[in-house]
Amino acid sequence: MLLGSGELGKEIAIALKRYDTYVVACDRYAGAPAMSVCDEAMVLNMLDGEELDRAIDSIRPDVIIPEIEAIDTARLFEAESRGIRVMPCAAAVDTAMNRRKLRDLVAEIREVRVLPFAFASSLRELHDAVKHIGLPCVVKPVMSSSGRGQTVLKNVADIEKAWENAITQGRCGDGGVMVEQYIALDSEMTLLVANTPAGVIFCEPIGHVQRNGDYVCSWQPSQHSAECVEAARSMALSIIHELGGEGIFGFEFFIKEDEVLFNEVSPRPHDTGMVTSLTQFPDEFTIHARLALGLPVAGVELLRPGASAALVAYGNGSIAHVDGIETAMHDKNIDGRIFGKGSVHGHRRIGVVIAMGTDAKDALERANKAAAKISIKISD
Repeated sequence: MLLGSGELGKEIAIALKRYDTYVVACDRYAGAPAMSVCDEAMVLNMLDGEELDRAIDSIRPDVIIPEIEAIDTARLFEAESRGIRVMPCAAAVDTAMNRRKLRDLVAEIREVRVLPFAFASSLRELHDAVKHIGLPCVVKPVMSSSGRGQTVLKNVADIEKAWENAITQGRCGDGGVMVEQYIALDSEMTLLVANTPAGVIFCEPIGHVQRNGDYVCSWQPSQHSAECVEAARSMALSIIHELGGEGIFGFEFFIKEDEVLFNEVSPRPHDTGMVTSLTQFPDEFTIHARLALGLPVAGVELLRPGASAALVAYGNGSIAHVDGIETAMHDKNIDGRIFGKGSVHGHRRIGVVIAMGTDAKDALERANKAAAKISIKISD
């Protein structure tokens, strides 16, 4: 049972279907990407605990795989108590998908370093938090993903606007905000970590670029120094030990002058990790699927350098057509994914180009060049 049926859920579903698994895709709207490749689709408000309970009782799944943050996570504990497996486990999902709970957890781990932060549950508290952290800073909803509701705040006059953005765009309404110091980063890193019954497996690190909290491109291997990678692995290992559960975790780290700072962790495959479908075996989705089914993951091998570039639609309306794919794929090193999202309101990631290369830089150049050939038509 997939709770959330976006592009990541779609890839997880495909990986599960390769093992002849019956997959039920759930989301708040009909026609979500994963629903096109699943055995059964269900539309429900996963933040409504009673509605979620009814869905779980109706389906009676062996495994629940959360893919989004907009879930009443308390119901996952109840499902787990009834013998239903939650990936990676209910406690890991509940903590990792909530910035307040996650910061409380890492505060107890000595080696985990983070940027200065504060939380606010009201507009007045936000004013105090901004004063404490200083400008510029980043205002984030307590629960969100893909940059939804985030604001880089540079002026006190925009505090109310940042509050409204976070509360309306966050995944849990008025759950409050986190205020984090803003610094000019040297780079960012995604570290995919598989927690398996046989032990922890680290994938090769992935470099990525985000804009307004949403990923633009990624490449593997990341080309960070051995010291940075080891620091990230050490922090990830400590956090996973506290979170528990089996599955793949996507850790995000900030790098500034070789100092590694923990940002977030997703208890599921990571969007920047889509590049692994060409670069490593098994890819992040297959790892998660295998562990959900109790199948072994003996190790992970980097096969080749690669990169991904997001395809983003801008405007308001239905996605009528995606043009230029045939031109982009004249390069034999190019592959891609079109997610199957039906509409856009403002901007929305609707696909990704994935490229192989002689090294990560070459792969990224190929991915960006191919992505530039693709256009998305929006109809009113």
